[in-house]
Amino acid sequence: MLKDSLLFLFHCPFFVLTSFGMAKFYSLFESNGGVAGRTDPLIMLCFLTLWGQFFLIFFFGTSSIVDLLNIFKARKNTPYYYLFLRIRDLIFRSIIFPIGIVITSLFWSIYFYDRELIFGKELDKWFPPYLNHLHHTLPGILIVIETLIVNHQYHPDPNTLRKIKERSSPISEIVPITSDLKQDISYLVSFILFYIGIIVYTRFHLNFWVYPILAVIPIHSKIIFIFSSSCFGVSLYIIGRAINQKIWGGRSVFIPPSHQRSIPPQPQQSQKKSNTKKVQ
Repeated sequence: MLKDSLLFLFHCPFFVLTSFGMAKFYSLFESNGGVAGRTDPLIMLCFLTLWGQFFLIFFFGTSSIVDLLNIFKARKNTPYYYLFLRIRDLIFRSIIFPIGIVITSLFWSIYFYDRELIFGKELDKWFPPYLNHLHHTLPGILIVIETLIVNHQYHPDPNTLRKIKERSSPISEIVPITSDLKQDISYLVSFILFYIGIIVYTRFHLNFWVYPILAVIPIHSKIIFIFSSSCFGVSLYIIGRAINQKIWGGRSVFIPPSHQRSIPPQPQQSQKKSNTKKVQ
């Protein structure tokens, strides 16, 4: 109960803060002429930072709902509990951790090398420093904290597997298993390909690269940069998976989807006795 309350106090404020950050960015983007005097919505879709903020809003919102369900002791074998828990864990594993770390590490690496390649000085006129850190620094910090305090089940939780095997707890008290390696990778790769498609389409549709670094490097370097960044994202998923296992334990086992939300009912002692009497 106390742990769930503290988690809610962690997730809910950051849901509000990231929502504010995204709304503030949109307001500043529109009022200051966007990029190169253009405010086409397609340009905004090219910012990986905004995708990261959108997913963080969705994640913190879903996490807050799960926290509230735990606080009010909702039954864990209900479809709606499993739905919110699965969405929370899936989006963290496949998008939040790898893409969030890419945003923080890649942005600041390029920024300190040559900020004009990623965030020109002219942006300082209308993009305040606090918003820059809210979009590019805070996600990495929050992801590390979240990894340490919540098990997002990259692997089936050992305690859950033990309880299922021993049938030592009522089904309504056992946290459902949400781990799904195949789905994690497919969601991550699909998002990466989708995002690359938006970047390339915007270049040919609007005739300019949204990110300055892509405008100054040759075509073969563009391919290498995009490919290596994509591989970096996938490798971060593997790293996140290893970190989670180190902290929370577990091992890779296949759990059929039909068994992830429920366990077989416990045999009732009274039924056994009645059956024995009938035989006699």
